[in-house]
Amino acid sequence: MQSNNKKDGDSSEQTHAHEYIREEIARKLGLDPDNFPEKKISVGDSYVVVTGFSRDPNIICEASARIGETKAAQTHKIMNNALKMLFLEQHLGGSFKKILAFVDKEAARKFTGNGWHGACLKRFGIETMVVDVPESIKQDILQAQKRQYR
Repeated sequence: MQSNNKKDGDSSEQTHAHEYIREEIARKLGLDPDNFPEKKISVGDSYVVVTGFSRDPNIICEASARIGETKAAQTHKIMNNALKMLFLEQHLGGSFKKILAFVDKEAARKFTGNGWHGACLKRFGIETMVVDVPESIKQDILQAQKRQYR
């Protein structure tokens, strides 16, 4: 099913939300958003991309633009992002503030609660934050989720 001439898998709304989240996290941390960019980091013959990155201070952020409870694949992706941040911390050396940022409390619940996902994140020093986004971005995300539904 296609709507507004977008392909079912198009994720431009989530990309826009990630940019908003990154800028808001930067502001909450007292950083200029321009000094907290999305970053592609070389790792051997490959690279990883993170939503927000800073070396002064050391911060790695990954964002999730999901509204509502996460499904299995989304939960795996978020936990994979947590593992990516832990790997980058070791690969780059030093200690980093590691943040998983969400746009919705329901989507974050599994990662902030007392279940194993939340316990794992806490054990490895990964913080979770929920960022308030404008209603227009929420509506765009919901439309994208509806279009992407499988």
